[in-house]
Amino acid sequence: MQQQQPVEELSFNLGTHGQSAREEELFLQHAREVEAEAASSFWATYFQRDVTKNTGSHARDHMANERTFLAWLRTSLGCIGLGVAVAKISLTKYGQLAGLTFISVGAIFLLYSSYRYFTVLGLLNQGLFQVNKFGVGLIVVMAIIATIVSFIIVFI
Repeated sequence: MQQQQPVEELSFNLGTHGQSAREEELFLQHAREVEAEAASSFWATYFQRDVTKNTGSHARDHMANERTFLAWLRTSLGCIGLGVAVAKISLTKYGQLAGLTFISVGAIFLLYSSYRYFTVLGLLNQGLFQVNKFGVGLIVVMAIIATIVSFIIVFI
């Protein structure tokens, strides 16, 4: 886990943005209060608001990671919703199997996307990045499974 900088170190560029000394002091006071509140909470370990320097493409990379996670989330919820709809309107066991397949695929996407988000988050904080070969393979395999189950439903 990346060491957080003390609040005082983050104030180095406040003066360059036109803030007065009073505004800078208010910002530092607020940041210290947020730090103290987060440090006193059990949840601080996992949900603490991290403040880091925005050098290079650091912030842009983290926002891209969040957008990717949200895209995976939408996909997983779409699969789960489709699975529920298929299972509810189906009159056969094959239809219910298809619904269960889509729900399972959505759940796998949801679990993998959470794992991938936090893995990439840690790597980006270290200045590293891992190519997503497994995720692409996972999507292909799950799409093939969903396609096969769909064909079974339609033609049987």
